[in-house]
Amino acid sequence: MGRAQSSQGAAEEKVAAALSQLLAQAPSGRLSLGACRALLQRLNLRPVQARWLLHTATEECCELMRRRGRRRGAAAEMAALLSSLGSLAATLESDLLMPPSAAAATLFFPSVAAREELCGVLATARHTLDVCVFTLSDRRIADTVLDAHKRGAAVRLITDDVTAMNDGSLVFELAEA
Repeated sequence: MGRAQSSQGAAEEKVAAALSQLLAQAPSGRLSLGACRALLQRLNLRPVQARWLLHTATEECCELMRRRGRRRGAAAEMAALLSSLGSLAATLESDLLMPPSAAAATLFFPSVAAREELCGVLATARHTLDVCVFTLSDRRIADTVLDAHKRGAAVRLITDDVTAMNDGSLVFELAEA
């Protein structure tokens, strides 16, 4: 098995274990939207993993319903399972599967206001961050891009190949991170 397959398998096991733990801890047997959101934030899932989680949770609910279907009190358990699945699906859809909003702006530097606006937008990156700049020599902006990378966002920096070599350019420093 390749390294990528092995790490994906480990990630799926981590997600499945967290979901099982969350279901076991749910006081009424139902997962709230807040509990689902907390799980997703803790796991820091990518959209592909979120789709897998929803598929796995659906299969698990179906299996539990098949096993518990004829027992006394099964209707209440099934309602709780379906409610939990609905909460998880709603949270996944709103937080991970909806198309991301694209932010586009033209800012001119040097300007404190432009730097503040850019850093504010960069700090909101959760999954991906695409930055296209002529040059990058501002330490605060570079640190904000690096923070997004550390949070797990996939960062792409597009810049001019000549200005990347200029004194003060932080492009190669970011590339090494």
